[in-house]
Amino acid sequence: MAVPTHYAALSGYLGEHVRAEAHALQAYENLLEDRADDVASYLINLVLSDEKRHHQMFADMQGTLERSIQWREVKSHVPSGHITGDLDALLATTEELLRLEKADLKSLRQLRRTWQRAKGERKLWALLVRTAEMDTKKHIHVLGYLRKLLNDASRQTGSSS
Repeated sequence: MAVPTHYAALSGYLGEHVRAEAHALQAYENLLEDRADDVASYLINLVLSDEKRHHQMFADMQGTLERSIQWREVKSHVPSGHITGDLDALLATTEELLRLEKADLKSLRQLRRTWQRAKGERKLWALLVRTAEMDTKKHIHVLGYLRKLLNDASRQTGSSS
């Protein structure tokens, strides 16, 4: 069975991205070793933790493609299949988490606006709150996607949701 060209191309792209990101991770690590001040180290660590997660996510995506292309088990992959278990309970929890994240977003926006007018180290705090706001938006997006998957699964199984 021939592998579709776009799968091979995408796998190549993901592999290149993973390699390039590994180089960036090392650069961040090196930068941390050269820093003595707390502020720079703190900020670099914030970025580094995100970059490590991104690196793993893209490695997982590449693993999934390799698994599909080569029909073999790979260690790192994005799970596939269907959501199982108590769909109604999972959907209810997802809805509650969405509600909490949206309330958190509103609170973070108010906090950021307050600290944007601040001076000195509070400017750094405004940046940190802004990054939390961005993460919260991402959480809302991910939970919205999960809600859609759960609603689709409920319709397919005839669940009461």
